[in-house]
Amino acid sequence: MSDHKRYGESIVPSRSISAVTRAVRRSLTVAALGLVAASGVYAAELSDAIRRFDIPAQSTSDALNQFSRQSGLRLFFAYDELAGKQADALQGEFTAAEALKKLLAGSGLEYEVNADSVVLIKRPGRSAADASPSASLGLTDEVVVIGKTNTATKLDLTVRETPQSVTIIDRQRIEDQNTTEISKVLDQTVGLTYRQSGPLGADNNNIMSRGFYLNNYQVDGVARLSNFGFSNDIADMALFEQVEVVRGATGLLSGIGEPSGTVNLMRKRPTTSSSGYLSAQFGTFDSYRVEADASSALTSGDRVRGRLVGAYEDSDSFVDRLNLTKKVGYGIVQADLTDSTVLTVGVEYQEHRSEGAARFGSALYYYDGRETNFPRSVNTAARWS
Repeated sequence: MSDHKRYGESIVPSRSISAVTRAVRRSLTVAALGLVAASGVYAAELSDAIRRFDIPAQSTSDALNQFSRQSGLRLFFAYDELAGKQADALQGEFTAAEALKKLLAGSGLEYEVNADSVVLIKRPGRSAADASPSASLGLTDEVVVIGKTNTATKLDLTVRETPQSVTIIDRQRIEDQNTTEISKVLDQTVGLTYRQSGPLGADNNNIMSRGFYLNNYQVDGVARLSNFGFSNDIADMALFEQVEVVRGATGLLSGIGEPSGTVNLMRKRPTTSSSGYLSAQFGTFDSYRVEADASSALTSGDRVRGRLVGAYEDSDSFVDRLNLTKKVGYGIVQADLTDSTVLTVGVEYQEHRSEGAARFGSALYYYDGRETNFPRSVNTAARWS
């Protein structure tokens, strides 16, 4: 019988919470669909920060492109709605909201900020869902828009600007592929080789990148050790929003370790609006899983926010007597100390219990050369394991 437990907590004051904006869902190209998107920052900056703009008179679509580059805001719009529309020159210092209103003046268009801090340019009367790139083109899949990441360089760069191979697995893909464990996420990551070398719940999986073992893990950019009996590759995905994988040596920024790469696990963060879900899964071999997630503002004005995540899983196997049980809990609170300082306090608990686990399979032949013909369900582990 093997037991693995992890206890962790963090108190992280920071000047801002730098998270990668949701990387997206399908590999469609923006140019092919006639859509434009630029890297994003928090929507709060739409009205707060004063910026200098220098945008000449030109078509509205080109003007919005320049606005996106100069403001750092992420925009969504369809070219067909901007066809034939012209924007006046914009020069001087404005907030992003003021600048955007001037560029859209006389165009009959308006803007709206959705829950993902994306600015949607749309016709009046259209909802945010109708104005999304997918809906405007009659598609059921979403368009790929890559935000900023600092996992590789500690600089807020787009994936295109990052001078290393980076893959981002966002929450939507995690849910679509039902990858409830980090090892399963990494098995779906391009450029990595995954080999499960143990039974259900085993923590000795081999994950390789560029010929070296991948053992460098981070949580929100801070290195996480695995020297105390709990391997990071079996950690549950219920408490992570997305996974960023950098392939290649990152020792300059992540310290000692293999030159294979680094896995950065981005935890779920509280939201200002109330949200949550409860899900249940049932499968073969008496396997079931229950997962819950709730997030909300804790005070008026949304200056203090909290989030709770919990999961429980119990699963047998086609192998006799083999059973895996998981208990996962996670809580996080964020407080805006000032307009530019956020205090984050988080606690994580994971317990994995695997019973009847055997490190090796059964023999294929007897000593005299006859085949053993053991059933595939035979378990060679000791009864007490």
